[in-house]
Amino acid sequence: MWLPVTLGWRGLGLVFRVEAVRVVFSVRRRLALRAWPGVVAGKLVYDALSGVGVFLEQGGGFRVSPVREAESGRVPVGALLPGQRYVVEAVFWSGVGAGEVAIALGHAPGWVEVEEAEVRTVEASAPEPLGWGEAVEALRRGAGDRVAAVYEVLHGPTFYRHYGGEVVYPSPHRMWPSVLRRLSQALAAGGGEAPDYRPLGLLLQQSTELALDQTKKFRLLISHGKRQRVFQGRARYRVAAPPRLLEAAEALLEAARLLGLGGSPGLGLGGVEEARRLEEPGETGGDEGDTLWG
Repeated sequence: MWLPVTLGWRGLGLVFRVEAVRVVFSVRRRLALRAWPGVVAGKLVYDALSGVGVFLEQGGGFRVSPVREAESGRVPVGALLPGQRYVVEAVFWSGVGAGEVAIALGHAPGWVEVEEAEVRTVEASAPEPLGWGEAVEALRRGAGDRVAAVYEVLHGPTFYRHYGGEVVYPSPHRMWPSVLRRLSQALAAGGGEAPDYRPLGLLLQQSTELALDQTKKFRLLISHGKRQRVFQGRARYRVAAPPRLLEAAEALLEAARLLGLGGSPGLGLGGVEEARRLEEPGETGGDEGDTLWG
């Protein structure tokens, strides 16, 4: 899904910008797909940019969607075929500008024929960071205006890294730090300092539970026999927090649609295809189980 120009909840204090690229292309010859089509998308971006002297750190600063059929939106299986139109979308949040991307697309690698290319600067809201003192005080005293809301997220193939290990389920404890880390990088790329989002991430972790897991877990063939464990599908997260923190959570879910989540964004992993609020039950009481907000 091609993202609109402006996303997010306004009035949160910070704004970040990314370069979003959509490329429609065809292949000059049959290209067998022996692995995940996200690898092909990443190779297209790497090869195009390196062809004009722009070299990206592997796995950092950008994400791609897997190759999809332009008309149906389906991920191709088996091979990319001449005469068929395909689409790749990419988002850059550090170090690459729209001008560089546009030039690179004119020097696409020889195995593709670029038919259409659209480059946009996309703007979205970001929450203000909290101080450690404010976060600790919130945890200590709780809050009387706590509200519960449920958010449903449609995850593409995703995994998280955590201290050398891998987390292969839709963990809210890994989701919030992942998007906050990328958001901090995007804000720093705009010329400012990288915000310290760790206190905000801590509060969101303690305020969120996984309410429903409808994802499937499997091993995805990446390349040369390497298989990556991932999860994919719908998950629901319940956040019980003051309204201000809910606004931050909603802005971060919108940011995740741009920036993605988890490991290997440059290989088409971690896409957030949909994020929506399902309900707002209203104020919760103080007897709904263990919580740091009650």
